[in-house]
Amino acid sequence: MTSRAGRALTLDDRGRVNAAMRAWATPLSESTFPNLYLFREVHAYRLVETPGLPHVTGAAYDGEAIVIPLFDLAAADAGEVRALLGDGRRLYPVPEHRAAALADRYAASWNEADSDYVYDAARMGALDGLKSRRRQADRFEAAAAPAVIPIASAAETAMAAGVLDRWLADVAKPWAATDYAACREALELREALGLFGLLVLAQGAPGGFVLASEVAPDMAAIHFAKGLRSLDGVFPFLFRQFARRYPQYALINFEQDLGHAGFRQAKRSYAPVRLQRKFRLRPLG
Repeated sequence: MTSRAGRALTLDDRGRVNAAMRAWATPLSESTFPNLYLFREVHAYRLVETPGLPHVTGAAYDGEAIVIPLFDLAAADAGEVRALLGDGRRLYPVPEHRAAALADRYAASWNEADSDYVYDAARMGALDGLKSRRRQADRFEAAAAPAVIPIASAAETAMAAGVLDRWLADVAKPWAATDYAACREALELREALGLFGLLVLAQGAPGGFVLASEVAPDMAAIHFAKGLRSLDGVFPFLFRQFARRYPQYALINFEQDLGHAGFRQAKRSYAPVRLQRKFRLRPLG
């Protein structure tokens, strides 16, 4: 029996957690099981199976206590949700249109650092209107004679893991200060988590990779993008290839910038079609 404190997420939870979140929420980067599972320790996520109000508890990047609902907020009793939240916790992430529809019951707030960067895949596939990024990708393609292959077997996974190790050496930070552990686990559990991606070979040697998941029939979220610092242009090249290789996705989600100026600058340089706000709700009264 699950206690009120909940239990750790397991791979067996993937199907029902994904289904529950997709049933009521607009696709958001946190609204995917891979994101919850891979960052379960960073955010102290716990699955609480309260009858009628299943949810995940944890902490946002800024430390605020949050509850990720696995139920339809519009259909839930506000008093029961208030009791579930207790003092200080917030419902998160709630898409903008859902927050607006619930304004008579919940007060909403949002942090810009939480917002997802969403891109038009057709434009990304051509790097249309992105002259500097297109030049970078073209120079990389001309110099590196790249080969792009899906990460679909143990061999490609091992090559991607090698890139990850070299990337860690490039950034010169302790692994615990990066997303190294989550990315390594993502590669190891790629099939179990429903992840997919591409590996690029530059002059025959592994040089970079992207790893993504489907968050909606028309949207993929890129959870990890790693490349060697010596390979200028590897990232715009990979993003262009990803958009071309997976044309079923009209939109690509690059997740949030976490308030980091470098992340913000890089993500905005690809000209998102929108920043998808995520709201935190608390009951009125």
